[in-house]
Amino acid sequence: MISTFIPVSVLMHHIYQIQDIAALIMSQYAYRIYNTQPFSSQLGDASMMLTYCDPASAPHNSANTYNDPLSSQPLPIDGQYHLPPPPPPPATTYACRLALGCTSPLEATTTSVRRHLRMHGYTYKDRQRAPCPWAGCSQEMRWTNVARHVIEIHLEVRVR
Repeated sequence: MISTFIPVSVLMHHIYQIQDIAALIMSQYAYRIYNTQPFSSQLGDASMMLTYCDPASAPHNSANTYNDPLSSQPLPIDGQYHLPPPPPPPATTYACRLALGCTSPLEATTTSVRRHLRMHGYTYKDRQRAPCPWAGCSQEMRWTNVARHVIEIHLEVRVR
């Protein structure tokens, strides 16, 4: 049997996409065949109940064609309905090695690393040369490059 490692963040990203698609389908098309009614029950967080509507009793005009509730709404500019963009995948966090005992999550973005450096009291002028504060690293560089260095060398994430 072959096993494959799939990061949790990738799985969560796909789960969010599926949830978005399901929500869109329910909101845009379900009421064509099903009547949706708010309801509360002992089922927990359920927010609506679906009841079947006999298609024979669905609204029709005299030409016996279905009256689409969406037809009364203006179409988007390109004439198509679009799914909402998927949510960004959850940020991957790393263990901080800028200070002993730090348990704050560290993301692989320059903004996050710079904020984290300031939180630990590291402040230099951008063009000033300074050693990398990561445990076990003493490479000297301009302070403005330290965040990128931490991300690429220590977190092993390529910066675009």
